[in-house]
Amino acid sequence: MRVTSSARIRHKTLWTTWQDLKRKSKQINPLDKSNTKNISVRIESETNNDTTLNIKASREISAPIHQNRIDPQGSKPESLKYILRGDVLPSPPSPERESCLEYEQKEGDDEPSLSLFDMVPNLFKQWNVFNNSQSTKRTVSEAFLIQKPVEENLLKLYRTKIEPETPFLPNTDKHTHEFDFFCKWCIDICSTDSPQTTINISANTVEGMINNEIKWTAESLGCFFILPLHIFVSNNAMVKVYENLNSWMKISQRNQNKMDPKLIAGAMLVDGINALTRGMHLQTNRTYSNAFQMCSQILGEFSFSNQLLTVGKMIYDFVSMMAESDLCTDQKQFWALRKKKILSFEYDMLIWPVKLSTELSVITDNIQASSEALLLHILHNTLLIAYYGDAVLKNGEFAKSISVYAIPGLYLFISGMAKSNFITGPRIAKRWRVVTDCLILSARYLLALDQKMKFDNFKEALHYFAKGRNLPEYQTPELKDLFKQIDQLLLGVDIEESIQDGSTIYWVFRDTRSMSLELYISE
Repeated sequence: MRVTSSARIRHKTLWTTWQDLKRKSKQINPLDKSNTKNISVRIESETNNDTTLNIKASREISAPIHQNRIDPQGSKPESLKYILRGDVLPSPPSPERESCLEYEQKEGDDEPSLSLFDMVPNLFKQWNVFNNSQSTKRTVSEAFLIQKPVEENLLKLYRTKIEPETPFLPNTDKHTHEFDFFCKWCIDICSTDSPQTTINISANTVEGMINNEIKWTAESLGCFFILPLHIFVSNNAMVKVYENLNSWMKISQRNQNKMDPKLIAGAMLVDGINALTRGMHLQTNRTYSNAFQMCSQILGEFSFSNQLLTVGKMIYDFVSMMAESDLCTDQKQFWALRKKKILSFEYDMLIWPVKLSTELSVITDNIQASSEALLLHILHNTLLIAYYGDAVLKNGEFAKSISVYAIPGLYLFISGMAKSNFITGPRIAKRWRVVTDCLILSARYLLALDQKMKFDNFKEALHYFAKGRNLPEYQTPELKDLFKQIDQLLLGVDIEESIQDGSTIYWVFRDTRSMSLELYISE
């Protein structure tokens, strides 16, 4: 059927009107809800023919604002429920908008493809979609300014909350990183102030995440080694990750890829602490310990991260040397060859707190120090307890080489360091899970040393430890047995809590012992 002349005139007039509407629509502010929520448009077109007919066509339309439809009940990975920061992970993509039918005017065509009654609704539909598309573009652009891409958000979160303390992630000068879900999970946990209490994490959850990490990269390894300092990671899970680390290091060496010292230093820090507090075998090779020194050159001399790696290197050197001693059959020869080395190590270990800044020093146990200062304080105290405790308990060539025996003066020092740990440790245990392992190890040393030689100060120190028996971290069969031993030791004993401070005991011991060490080393 052919369209009459008057119909073609109406056709061209409607097209002209549509172009005008298109230009005017740009003047509508798409972010103004009062303009876009419900817009009534009235189209009037007038044409004059020979009979001077006025033809008016009107139609009302409703143009709803385009909204992203997000299903709040959508399926998520099981581990996602442990992530608290919703702005870290990307939001689900909005569904594609319905494509509109495009109308093209063809000059000289006497037969349009659509009739007048089919054409008019499509014109309104095109205007509607056009208006919505403009609004959506502006909204998305504005949202981009508020919420940056997920990779950049994570990197910023790492740099501000984690890197100043534990800079184990390599190549942080890059603008982007290949963060997988495991990396996001680790960063989100470690950036919280109380990972132990604000996030419901079980050992099975951590092991499940590690087992599901198919490809271990520098990023995923760097993010992982922050984790054991904040939450509990089982020994089996730790061994599995170190196996992947060693495989990754071999591949990197084979391909002559440069390994970032921050990653290696972080791995060795965690490895040394686990070997000290849990009795695990070292999973890394001591030949890579130069990574600690390389990191110190990158970090600020008086920064917390640098001091954490410094005390971490002391811990690693000590457990490494003791592990070598256990494998040697001729103990006398072993320690004779290392006497000067171990005495120099002890001297540096005692002098180290002097190098700390005021912000990282713990003046007295009763003053509220920073979380960073307390962590360094507890790690260092635990190393001192293990160093002198092993000398007494093993009572062999190691003790002879450093001239340490079970005497009241030494026991007073050890009990003072342990008591200081038990008083200050609970303040930061929610932030640093590694503190719990230090407290448990300190208690075990006191019980073992008391069996070697009875000393009342041990009972007072263990009294402070027993106060925290109701903490969730202590509700395991093994630790319940430890508290049972402590209860038997304290049975019928009237404990008087003294005000003697651990720091005072430390400085007195350090001054007298360091003078003796200077004499031994000079000989």
